[in-house]
Amino acid sequence: MTNRFPQLEHRTEAPRIAVYVRRKAIPAVTSGHPWLFDDSIEKVGSAGKTGDIAVLFDNNRNFLAAGLYDPASPVRFKIFSNSKKLPPV
Repeated sequence: MTNRFPQLEHRTEAPRIAVYVRRKAIPAVTSGHPWLFDDSIEKVGSAGKTGDIAVLFDNNRNFLAAGLYDPASPVRFKIFSNSKKLPPV
């Protein structure tokens, strides 16, 4: 009997983009707001493309959230987890 479902190849983990948030946006992130606009971001650690996984930090390099990065959108960061126990993506 043949397997009807193909086996996925193991892929190496993609690099994460470090995103540093402005102080004014920290309360929104920590209270559970689901996204960040471009003017809430202080700096981005490296260039990324739409859909890259990014990790959000405050100015002291404390973890705030993980999400998807979109350099072309005014909604620059879409949060999918604000827990240090990140789900596998």
